[in-house]
Amino acid sequence: MSLTPAQSAALKAAILAETDPAFVAARTNGQTPLMTAWFNADKVPNVKAWRKDVPPQDSDEATPWVNFDNITQAGKRDSYLHAFMRYPRDYNKSAVRKWITDVWGNAAVGSDAATILTGAGLRNITRAEAIPALGGSTSVSTNSVSALKLDWVGPMTDQYIGAALES
Repeated sequence: MSLTPAQSAALKAAILAETDPAFVAARTNGQTPLMTAWFNADKVPNVKAWRKDVPPQDSDEATPWVNFDNITQAGKRDSYLHAFMRYPRDYNKSAVRKWITDVWGNAAVGSDAATILTGAGLRNITRAEAIPALGGSTSVSTNSVSALKLDWVGPMTDQYIGAALES
């Protein structure tokens, strides 16, 4: 999959505007692999994004099972065990996050739902994904948990950088 012309132009602008000394040296010397690695590193300070392909194991590990018995409605418990935990989930989708809050309650700070959403549903974005015209800048919240809803998800590649610089 390639970048759109607008995304490629945004990447080129970001490449040319970057002032980090290591990146500038790589750009000056035409070291595309070093620029690619730089763009694929986490943005600092960290910015969170909703994960799009969360394996059931990640949701399982983030679930506060010690509190599972506190879910009083059997249908909600069953839906979480037999349907939600069966397949990978796209936490980028509001319906998936709503499913969690429907079963576990509102995602207030420190709540069971917030624990699941932050533990399984979030990840750090890369420097490439931080370019607004690439990754996006739309923040989406589910109660107390907020993260970016990315338009483009990395990784950055040598081919993307080469094409952007040639345009």
